[in-house]
Amino acid sequence: MKITKIDNKIESVADKHSDAKIIDFKDYAEYNKKLSEIMESVNNLADDIHDNLFDLACLDKWKGWSDSQPVGTKFYVTEDMLRNTGDKNIDILWELLDKLEDIKDKIRVSKTEDYSTKDDLDVFEEERSTIDSHITTRIRHSLFGFVLGDCLGVPYEFNPPGTFKFEPFAENGTHHKPSGTWSDDTALTLAMLDAIVDGEYDETKHKNNLKRFMEGEYFPDGRCFDVGNATYKAIQSDFTNTTDNELGNGGLLRIWTLVVLSLQQEWSAEKERYMIRKASCLTHSQEELYVTCCELYFGLLKSLYRGEKDLEHYRLWYEEISQRPDFKRYETKEGVICNAIANVMDTFFKFPEYDDIMEPMRHIIEKGFDTDSNAALLGALLGAKQAIPTNYLKKIRGIERIDKFFLTDEQKRALYLCL
Repeated sequence: MKITKIDNKIESVADKHSDAKIIDFKDYAEYNKKLSEIMESVNNLADDIHDNLFDLACLDKWKGWSDSQPVGTKFYVTEDMLRNTGDKNIDILWELLDKLEDIKDKIRVSKTEDYSTKDDLDVFEEERSTIDSHITTRIRHSLFGFVLGDCLGVPYEFNPPGTFKFEPFAENGTHHKPSGTWSDDTALTLAMLDAIVDGEYDETKHKNNLKRFMEGEYFPDGRCFDVGNATYKAIQSDFTNTTDNELGNGGLLRIWTLVVLSLQQEWSAEKERYMIRKASCLTHSQEELYVTCCELYFGLLKSLYRGEKDLEHYRLWYEEISQRPDFKRYETKEGVICNAIANVMDTFFKFPEYDDIMEPMRHIIEKGFDTDSNAALLGALLGAKQAIPTNYLKKIRGIERIDKFFLTDEQKRALYLCL
């Protein structure tokens, strides 16, 4: 598609958006439908632009880069590769993408105006399908918060507390990665999301996705790194090894997005426990302690998605669990689910309000060791509570792949309504 043609289409979308306004609550459904149509146009344009960027990236001037990579390397066009190249065509395409982002931001603000009181939500009851617009916005930012926390923690992983000072979006670090790179935690989450078909968890597809994960499929550079021992052993054994004693946090990091299905389909407590066991046991334990820790996290996240303000019962539930002898046995062992839950709950309730998400992120990351996993789990909670600022999202490498990941499959779009 010609650049001028794309630019004209953007202007057309912007003009349509300027006419979309809420008059009163009765117009909400029609208004939301119109915004969804506009957003679909915006995303289609973004795809066209990304196609143009990819074509430019494959010109001879980029051939040297791809030729230098090992055979089988996935080739992804990233912002780091294409920003500020001096190529006018590429610069124009980025300007168009930025213009689209401005339109998206306006639409998101319009769609997520604060109607969060119970009385206001009651007005929408008849308009809801399964999950309302406010909840889907929280789900989307919960995922963004997870990815953000993961990226912020990657440079400091395995470092003991007191040996470093947290700086947002640090470069290099433990894994020698560029600033804003996510780890296996986000990659496992994407592998899980890709295993939800027609609103149901598909175990066979999940297993296949985990094998693709080992090949780098869900990583920003197409290269797998930082895989937990339990996950690695399970995948290498083709999921035939015993996982009952695997209490690492990787199971929760992989299955936490099942919360969306639980919320949408109104799972009973028994169904939720069954699904946690079913999904977790591929790589980790399905014992009672493990499932209880997952249930606590699932419950808190669901309440945040619903916009509930009184969360004191979750703090009390955590205190009760934390007094169990089996929990205490593992609470200080890094990488174990009990340690992750302790760090996440401590930080979440320590910061009921904050001006900048970097405040709670600093607190949990400076606890050291499993910094990316702990910050990711915290980020999912914080994102469900408060939208992740765009200026932070733009610093995440490949963040556009997260949105595009959801929007490439019509079934997932219907399930998550992420935009």
